[in-house]
Amino acid sequence: MTLAKFLTMVNRLFLNRTAAIFLLLFGLSSSSEALNFCNILVARDLFVRNFTEDQTGKLLIVNSSSSVEIGTLINRGLTGSVYPVIAIDGLPPESPMVAKVPHRLSKFGLSTSMPMVITEVRKEIKIFEQIYNLKDQIKEKLTSDGQTVPWSGIGPGAPILRVLETVDYGPVLIKPLIKGVSFKTLSKRWQKGLPPEAIKSLNEILQFGKAVYAASGDQITLDLNTSNLAWVEDPIQVTKLGLKEPSFILYEYGMYPTAHFVGTTMDSTKFISEFVAALAMETQPEAPIP
Repeated sequence: MTLAKFLTMVNRLFLNRTAAIFLLLFGLSSSSEALNFCNILVARDLFVRNFTEDQTGKLLIVNSSSSVEIGTLINRGLTGSVYPVIAIDGLPPESPMVAKVPHRLSKFGLSTSMPMVITEVRKEIKIFEQIYNLKDQIKEKLTSDGQTVPWSGIGPGAPILRVLETVDYGPVLIKPLIKGVSFKTLSKRWQKGLPPEAIKSLNEILQFGKAVYAASGDQITLDLNTSNLAWVEDPIQVTKLGLKEPSFILYEYGMYPTAHFVGTTMDSTKFISEFVAALAMETQPEAPIP
């Protein structure tokens, strides 16, 4: 992609709150409101696909006696990319794991770390620790509000199993491998409407986000955006993740960059409609940048 195309993409897509995501990755922030929620997802995906490094096959050094070897890129997110763990300190993991590696900027001959990205990954670690410490209060909040708690762990999300402080990439998060059903598959399966079990699970995710927000003293606004959701139905995965039935889970316990999911402003109808809109995008061809 040329510089001219890059500027065209910024001018067309990174407007108002979509700019917040772009600026966030460069170490800036914004609190502007979104024009269109789905455009945020498109803009973010365009950025990470075109301007961040692929670390496939690399050996990430922790220190002289410790390292993590990663495999082929699985997916890219807002603050990092996910790779299968091949080995930690030369030994294969006992069960399938992934490594979330913070993004590095790579374009026009540049290759550099992104300080705000590192900061956001460290926030994810802190949020996970906070939710772990608040797990009893969160469950009490849910049950007092008449909500179900269909999981046995701290919540409906992938836990951080280990944090490796690498020399060149900062904190690398080790998590269990999540074998979720792809959104493209779901878009075909549910093209006539969401089944009751999906609606139920989405509402449980939203109520969990609200309970976390309340238990944290209105401090943690979880990222409930559709790209952070995975539909898990494999019986072994369901059991390992502490779920009681096929459900949506969060890939990470991260915070959304702005206040879109604050518990006082998001209701179930709006949340589900945004999920349906994002699902519908999977059936649309990708628009090229002229």
